[in-house]
Amino acid sequence: MKRSFNRRDFLKIAGLTGLSVAAAACAPAAPPAPTEAPPAEPTNTTQAIVASEATSTPAPTVAASQYKQAPMLDDLVSSGKIPAVDQRLPASPAVVKPRESVGKYGGTLSMVSWYAGVGNVELFISEPPVKWKEDLTGYEPGLVEAYDWSDDGKTFTMHMRKGLKWSDGEPYTAADWKFWWEDIANNNDYKANGGGSIAAYLRNSDGTPITMEFPDDFTVVWKSDQAQWISPYFLAQGFWEFCEPKMKPAHFLKKYHPKYDSTKTYDDLTKIDVYYKTPGYPTVMAYYCSEVSADGKQYKWSRNPFYWRVDTEGNQLPYIDGYTIDIVEDEQTRILALTSGKYDISFRDGGSPNDIPLFESKAADAKYTMLKGWITARAPGRVTWLTSITLRAANGTMMIPPTTPKKSATCCATSASVKLCRMALTEGASSTWLGMASAPPRE
Repeated sequence: MKRSFNRRDFLKIAGLTGLSVAAAACAPAAPPAPTEAPPAEPTNTTQAIVASEATSTPAPTVAASQYKQAPMLDDLVSSGKIPAVDQRLPASPAVVKPRESVGKYGGTLSMVSWYAGVGNVELFISEPPVKWKEDLTGYEPGLVEAYDWSDDGKTFTMHMRKGLKWSDGEPYTAADWKFWWEDIANNNDYKANGGGSIAAYLRNSDGTPITMEFPDDFTVVWKSDQAQWISPYFLAQGFWEFCEPKMKPAHFLKKYHPKYDSTKTYDDLTKIDVYYKTPGYPTVMAYYCSEVSADGKQYKWSRNPFYWRVDTEGNQLPYIDGYTIDIVEDEQTRILALTSGKYDISFRDGGSPNDIPLFESKAADAKYTMLKGWITARAPGRVTWLTSITLRAANGTMMIPPTTPKKSATCCATSASVKLCRMALTEGASSTWLGMASAPPRE
């Protein structure tokens, strides 16, 4: 029986198509390597999508001896709590070219969200396996090192970075994907946090789940009865496609999973399986949750010492030490705080288009700058977001890019601004772009 697409599936496909046209995307100790042949070159990169979108963009390389780390990690290394930076990075770290110049380490970024899910922050720190290119013209490997298709497009293979680690130092391998696929996604007894839920793009033509195989520690294979030329690109859409439903640290979650500990229940797993507000939950992003206030109204996210990106001078990213995220449900209270300059960056949390004059009138006194061009319309039963970004540097200075991405009419139009945020905060595109070269975020 053919699988019928629901409204969510339709919006995903429509959003993907619209984003490709508009060039705006919704978009942050290793085990011994098994003996195996090098990853195969893509055998088909021209079907249904142009070659530049199906292949990776060559990245600059940095010699291992040049790797450097944030000063806040020095004591942890000298005390033996974490390994040296060369041992924390994968064999092939992703190298990020700064937008203007290499940034400086330090500081904590202060932010706000209107709800516990902090989706406005997740949008620009998600680290999917496949990501949008810098210029938004196509896709390239992100968390994975490479990917390819079979000639008929029915088999899609991801080749993981060898030596990649979770934020607690444990290896991130295909075993984590297997745990997600078998014990979370295909588990009908677990109905939360991505459990018991398989997206339409991971289903065969008859609606049944595709076959997923894990031939070794660093290879994940999707096998379908229909071509998957587009399916992998859903991973690049946003946090709802990867970090929430698929970023599942097996070594951590098995301790709360009834299959592996009969004293646990699925309620136990549901409570702990929330990476953004569970202190110590391992991630593969630039930050992980390290502390939550007693009232649950403030999250602190700390630097991931095992983060797998470096800049062109070998500095392990990110530059910024951490985030402090306040949960402020009342819109007027958020607006008052934002217009007084309390937060360093604001995205999707500042009211409606009617509030634009207020934000503009307070900008000079509060020393923030608005990036104009992204405003969503009010939808029935939904919050209206003022998605223009306000940025505040510690010294009150700000550098704005010479050009601004065009607004798209799709529901994911704000992804262009997400890209700007993410380049500045996660990829280290850089504190200089934010005007923070001489003054990092607030100490």
